[in-house]
Amino acid sequence: MVKSFAKGSCLRRVGAMALAGVMALGVLAVSVPQAEARDGRNTALAAGAAVGLAAGALLGAAAANSGPEYIAPPPAYYPPPPYPHYGGPVYYAPPPVPRCYMSPIQRWDPYIGQYVVVGHQQMCN
Repeated sequence: MVKSFAKGSCLRRVGAMALAGVMALGVLAVSVPQAEARDGRNTALAAGAAVGLAAGALLGAAAANSGPEYIAPPPAYYPPPPYPHYGGPVYYAPPPVPRCYMSPIQRWDPYIGQYVVVGHQQMCN
């Protein structure tokens, strides 16, 4: 496997070193005997807050810069599509006249007093 020395791997190393430094400071803070608070001033609390703020700033900066880098695609020019060429006006012939059609068969109905359609017959020319 070939190791990459890209920008992302360098930032990961910096982040790992910052995390190792914070852990070392944490171990050091636990192993050092407590400082004596004189005249109501708690210097150990202030020192711990300063170290924590600095460590948080380092870790935040490393995390913010470790994302993938955006690489824009190369510029490209695409010519417009060709103009559609139509062959000119097209004339259509009228539809043919049907040669056959259905004609109703009517019979007189004396009950209602008018002609009634009783069926259909095909008539052809």
